[in-house]
Amino acid sequence: MGNVEYRKECGTRAGAESLVNEIANSHDGRQARHRNEKGARLQLFFAGISCNVKRFIRFTQQKSEKNMVNAMV
Repeated sequence: MGNVEYRKECGTRAGAESLVNEIANSHDGRQARHRNEKGARLQLFFAGISCNVKRFIRFTQQKSEKNMVNAMV
């Protein structure tokens, strides 16, 4: 763990795995609703978009809350 390059690779992998886990558990990514590959890919594509949009909304809310707290101080 002392190697900086190795820690960067682990960080990237952890970020990617958290996204996959969130899609699988929160957005029904484990089981496709479509029988063909095209439909299944489209479902996962939209699940990824919705996951990122939710993360962005949470990020902006947390950022605005921090700004409000800093403005009060």
